[in-house]
Amino acid sequence: VLLAQEKSPYVVTLEHEGELQTFYGTTGFQDAYNAASDGDVITLPPLNCENWESDTNLRTIRKAITIRGTRNEGGQTSIGGYGTQFELPQTATDSIIVEGIIFNSGIIVNTEKLNLVHCTTYEIDFRANATVVNCHVLRYLYIQDKAPTILNSVIEQLYGYGQTGNAIFINCNFTQVSDPYTMPNAIFLNCIITNSTHHFLSTVTVSNSVCYPENYFDAIPDTNGKLNNKVFDPDTFFIPNSFWQLTEEAKATYLGDDGTEVG
Repeated sequence: VLLAQEKSPYVVTLEHEGELQTFYGTTGFQDAYNAASDGDVITLPPLNCENWESDTNLRTIRKAITIRGTRNEGGQTSIGGYGTQFELPQTATDSIIVEGIIFNSGIIVNTEKLNLVHCTTYEIDFRANATVVNCHVLRYLYIQDKAPTILNSVIEQLYGYGQTGNAIFINCNFTQVSDPYTMPNAIFLNCIITNSTHHFLSTVTVSNSVCYPENYFDAIPDTNGKLNNKVFDPDTFFIPNSFWQLTEEAKATYLGDDGTEVG
């Protein structure tokens, strides 16, 4: 039995107070989670873990632990199912940290003590504030009346209608912002905004950012930092066929308020 376990590709580790435990098979994530305490680190294999999330107990993470995905030549950790929820009691002193995981469905944020880092997800529903860093959102961010902080991330679509929260976006790349009359309290700093609308840009605070096409910036009131924004040339801005990587010319030309490249 031990040999069969050791050959299983589903190998999950749990680090607790410097000691490492190993769990095998398709129940590995569940077993590691059950054994985990606040502050522990669970590391998942570079596999599709969709079958794990079919377990109801893992659809909601309620422990202040780090869940770390793995990326190597064999693949990357991915989780499917009905969407993952994160929640902690108000009295929690530690945070949930999630690193390097592809969520094939959406994420529901029910706690401010969540840091999402280097992840890809279909969408994020913010029912509490949280911090998102270096992530790729394939569809929507639902801000509602919350105030999340989104850093250095790529947002495919930004759903804004009726979203009144004080969201802060810093060094982000938005490939489509299509809903008008949106997000009046949001702040966009050092961002790249494409395929937007006049109505959107006239209702948000946009500073030290770049946009295309050029007439989209016409609607930004001067009080919203209009003078600090620039229009970019799409033919010289991105490296062709790259994951929105800026050319060397763009890196040197379009700088944010901190002196680094936008986006």
